Amino acid sequence: MPQAAPPVLAAEKHWLEDLFRDTPVTVSAAPDAGVRVQVPLRYSFDTGRDLVKPPLAAVLDKVAASLHRQQRAQLRVSAPAGARAENVRQQLLKRGVPAARIAPLVARGDAVELQLWVPPA
Repeated sequence: MPQAAPPVLAAEKHWLEDLFRDTPVTVSAAPDAGVRVQVPLRYSFDTGRDLVKPPLAAVLDKVAASLHRQQRAQLRVSAPAGARAENVRQQLLKRGVPAARIAPLVARGDAVELQLWVPPA
């Protein structure tokens, strides 16, 4: 069962939920008291292609903004197929997210998943 997000991420969770309300993007609590953002694959990549589609790019803009506001937060990234995950990572780097704050997450087949979390102090 997911734990409640720490106060610094609770605000980000609410902000992201408001931004993506009435869209196919899901924002929920992650198992480690973080925030999970999931984007269905059909909005992330074209079939058989590795390039990030505009809807996923818009989500990455907002997640990068969260990371800029929450300097202690880290991000785990999951996307089916290695090249797709790397393209998501590269898009985040272009948005100014330092490489040291991005880690891989075990890929699932039905969505791009981004998990914000804060390491223990």
